[in-house]
Amino acid sequence: MIAAFVMRGRLQAVGAAILFALLALLFPPLVIASTAVIGLVAMRRGGRPGLEVILLSALILAVLGLGFFGNPSFAAVSLVVWLPVWVLGLVLRYSQNLSLTVQLALLLGLVPLALEFFVSGTEGWGELLGPLKESLEKSQVLPPDEGAEVMAWLALWLTAFMGAGLFLQTCLGLFLARSWQAKLYNPGGFRTEFHAFRVSRTLAYAATLFLLLLFLVGGSQWSLVRLAAVMMLVIYFLQGLAVMHALLARSRVGEAWMLGVYALLVFALPYMAMTLAATGFVDAWWDLRKADRKGRPNDAGDAGDDD
Repeated sequence: MIAAFVMRGRLQAVGAAILFALLALLFPPLVIASTAVIGLVAMRRGGRPGLEVILLSALILAVLGLGFFGNPSFAAVSLVVWLPVWVLGLVLRYSQNLSLTVQLALLLGLVPLALEFFVSGTEGWGELLGPLKESLEKSQVLPPDEGAEVMAWLALWLTAFMGAGLFLQTCLGLFLARSWQAKLYNPGGFRTEFHAFRVSRTLAYAATLFLLLLFLVGGSQWSLVRLAAVMMLVIYFLQGLAVMHALLARSRVGEAWMLGVYALLVFALPYMAMTLAATGFVDAWWDLRKADRKGRPNDAGDAGDDD
C-alpha cells in the first residue's frame, strides 16, 4: 500500500513524491498523488518532517531537471503544488476540521491574482497566450477569424481558472492524504468526515453576492469577482459530491449509483459538475442530509432523530 510505504521513512516519502511528480508529466492527474504524499507526512508526522520531504524532493527534481532538460524550473512548479497541501495538512492535523480546512484553502486564489498583477492584468495574459494562439491556428484547431476572440475570452478568465484549478487539485490531494491516513490509523474515519463535509452559511451569503455581481451587474469586468465566483462553484461542487456520497451510502444500491455519478463526471463533466455544485449550494441553505435522516423511519417505525 502506498500510504504504508510513505510512512516507513523520509527517503520513502521523498521517493514517492518524486515518482508521482515525474509520472504526472505523462498523466497529469497523478500530481494529486504526489501532493497527497506531502499531505500525509504533514498530517501524521508534523510540520518539520513534511517540510524536509518537500525541500529534499524539490532539490532532487532540480538536479534531475538541470541534468536532463537543462532547466531546474520543474522543482519550482512542484513547490507551488506541494506547499499548499503541506500547510492545509497541518491545519487539519491540529484542527481536526475538514470543512474549516477546505474553506481556508480558498485563499489559494490569491496566488493567480498576484500573478495577474505582475503580468499587468488581462492584457498581459493575452500577450503570454500569443504563442498558443499562433500554434492552434497553424494546426487549424482554431479558425483564424475565431482565434483572437477565443484567446481574449481565455485571457479574461485565465486567473479564475488557475485559482479554481489550484484549489481543486489541492483539496483532492488533501482528501487523498486523509483517506490514506484513515486506512492506516482510523479505518472509516475519512468516510465519516467527508460525508459530513459542509461549508459555513457565511460562505453561502458571499457566494450569492459574487454570483449576483457576476450575472446581474456586470461583475465580469472585475477579476476578483470572476475568481471568487468560479472558486465558489468548485467548493460547492465538493459539497455536492459529499452530499451524494452521504445520501447514497444509506441505500443498498448506493455504490452502483455512485459509479453512475462518476461516469457522468467523465462523460458529461460540465453538466454533472454544475448539477453537483447546485446540490451543494442548496445544501448550504437546507441541510439535505439532515432532512433525509428526518424522513427515514427508525426500527420502531417512528421518525428518526436529527442528530
